[in-house]
Amino acid sequence: MAAVKLRRDLAALVASLFPLKVRVAFFSKEVPDWLMNALLQTSANPIHELELLPMSLASTIWNAHICYSQVVLYVDNESSKMAIIRGSGETPYASRFMEAFVQTESNSQIKSWFSRVPSHSNPSDGVSRLACDLPLSLGAEQTTIVWERFKFKAS
Repeated sequence: MAAVKLRRDLAALVASLFPLKVRVAFFSKEVPDWLMNALLQTSANPIHELELLPMSLASTIWNAHICYSQVVLYVDNESSKMAIIRGSGETPYASRFMEAFVQTESNSQIKSWFSRVPSHSNPSDGVSRLACDLPLSLGAEQTTIVWERFKFKAS
């Protein structure tokens, strides 16, 4: 999972699904203005929130693929790794994203393992910069995020 801040008011989210070591799906999308504006209300630099959001979205979007499975999630941000270990974010939105992930993880009996990797080793690092040519050329499907499904409010 990865997020990258492109400007103060623009960020990209990304996640990749690799069952059996083959990337079959990914999402890479700019964060909608309404959500970016909300994040900026509680954080001057919401990279912590933007690193946790893809994990929360992916666990819901790809739930049918990962329920009752062991899943490895790669993070390249130390603050996010600590939030994952605690099960709680450092801001109201980060806490909400973690709450949604933990609930999905529990309900779907997902056994998660988190690994901290350098950004250049993160399988989702390239597409976090909206560069999707490589996964598309390898036959991965770009998953659409239907933002209306997600009602994120600060806890």
